[in-house]
Amino acid sequence: MDTSNRRCRCRCKSFSSSSAPSEYRDWAALPHDVLFDVFLRLESCEIMWGAEGVCKAWRRVVVEEPKLWRRIHITSVPEWSSVDIAVRDAVDRSAGLCEAFSGPWDDDSLLYLAERSPSLKEMHLSHDEYASYEVLIEAIKKLPLLEDLEISPPYQQICASERFFESVCKARPLLKNIKIMFTMPSGYNMGDAVLEEYIDGDIYRTPLMLELRSLELSNYLFFAEALTAILDNCPLLESLKISGLLVDGMDAQLREKCARIKNLSLPNDSDEEDEETHDSDEEDEEPEDEDEVSEEGEDPSDAGF
Repeated sequence: MDTSNRRCRCRCKSFSSSSAPSEYRDWAALPHDVLFDVFLRLESCEIMWGAEGVCKAWRRVVVEEPKLWRRIHITSVPEWSSVDIAVRDAVDRSAGLCEAFSGPWDDDSLLYLAERSPSLKEMHLSHDEYASYEVLIEAIKKLPLLEDLEISPPYQQICASERFFESVCKARPLLKNIKIMFTMPSGYNMGDAVLEEYIDGDIYRTPLMLELRSLELSNYLFFAEALTAILDNCPLLESLKISGLLVDGMDAQLREKCARIKNLSLPNDSDEEDEETHDSDEEDEEPEDEDEVSEEGEDPSDAGF
């Protein structure tokens, strides 16, 4: 037996000593299917920088089973490694079977993922201030099966949130779920964003999104015209959540379009709903006051005055 397997038994001996002090288990000799089932329950980071370093037998399962890497979830990268190395290793091990990726991104690793993951359906990318907006759009175009996109782009780098959202929709118009959380840099506020939008001067429209069911936009600056385009061009939309700033107001026609969305949350919509509820309550109370007045007016006549 090689030294790595002996080392594996030594490491695991202490865990079994409480039940059988004179015995140990040869964890390196566990059946392949058992190890595979256990590793499926671990995150990618726990496998790459934990389980695969235990012994050769464990590493063999990790490296030789592409199905372990159908869902790649990288929460953090050790200081001695890098995002690019971690993503490349995980993508290589998936052998083109990766269906879901979640983790940090930079230009090189994102392109590597897109070019070698034709089966990718779900992609959740955390914020990287050095990542390129153009590379992200290019990567999205390379993923024909992508349905679920969640991303945190730096706001100031792309300047206009409407422009970015439109570019994402054009790059992959068959997305079913989109979540974009714009990261506001320190000292940057919605007033600055409004000014940039006016300076830009262009009008951005949501293209036809026939499969979109859910849309969530955080720190999003938009106009009523942009909201109208979303509602008109996303016929299957069921959930719409937007936080940020609606620069201009909504007219009755736009409110009517919003009413068809099952799960709707817009900036300041709760305050407007409260005002409408308050107004309707006052209207409901008016007939009661009139009835009371009429009843009071009848009393004197009944009394003979």
